[in-house]
Amino acid sequence: EWVSGDIFDKAAREEAMSDVDAVISCVGAFGSNSFMSRICGDATIEAVQTAKEKKVERFGFVSSAQVYEGSVGLALPPSAPMHGYFQGKYRAEKELLATIPKHVILRPGFIFGPRQVGTSTIPLQLIGGPLSAVGTQLGPVSSLLQSIPFAGKELASMVPVDRVGEAMIRSLEGVDENGIILDAAAIRQY
Repeated sequence: EWVSGDIFDKAAREEAMSDVDAVISCVGAFGSNSFMSRICGDATIEAVQTAKEKKVERFGFVSSAQVYEGSVGLALPPSAPMHGYFQGKYRAEKELLATIPKHVILRPGFIFGPRQVGTSTIPLQLIGGPLSAVGTQLGPVSSLLQSIPFAGKELASMVPVDRVGEAMIRSLEGVDENGIILDAAAIRQY
């Protein structure tokens, strides 16, 4: 069941998480670094904490391909664009890993598919599909592109939205106390 509301409203979170088996956070936003850190990090951290309080058994989180120890995304200086996005996702991952054993973390890059904006649909798959193919299916060309810092990782990590959804649901159904972390290549297998 999709629940819409203010993630920063603790009472609303508690109500939404009453008598549920699993919660999925796919929160993300772009803007200033402080805004991205709050939305991409604090929102999920607060959701994880509430899930623990409400004894939610499983928690899924859509993170980022640029979030892992030693990644270029985490090495960005605080003044760089996207620093808040990656640091927020990283902080949220750390909280989830420490708090809820039955967790699923997906690390896709750009997620593409139809995007509804008001009454219009933006066909992001027309961009994401071909770029994903260039980044993953052209043998030596893809390998060369993947070696480009930051951009190469994004090209290799683009994933269709339906695969992200399928990977999350199926992984949450079978997750144990060791948790599951899937990169883009594993997500595309679903």
